[in-house]
Amino acid sequence: LVQNSLWAGAILGLLGGLVGTFVMKRDLAFAVHGISELSFAGAAFALLIGADIVFGSLIGSVAAALLLGLMGVRARDKNSIIGVIMPFGLGLGILFLSL
Repeated sequence: LVQNSLWAGAILGLLGGLVGTFVMKRDLAFAVHGISELSFAGAAFALLIGADIVFGSLIGSVAAALLLGLMGVRARDKNSIIGVIMPFGLGLGILFLSL
């Protein structure tokens, strides 16, 4: 069990370093935080309806990425869109958890 955890940590550390370079180069660090907020909302909704939480989290992440991609094309400042989406996702997740 400990050996598997060490392998998983090493692989995630390597992948995080590789992906993090591209995230910082394209100035998307704030977008990653916004996607995680909507991922939480998707997981909370999946928990509410009795579905798989990981699947709900993935659906929330993909929906957030599509939303940011579509709205970011038209907007002058992507960070303002992300700043609106983040509290929306967090509030939605808390709402789903409280139901």
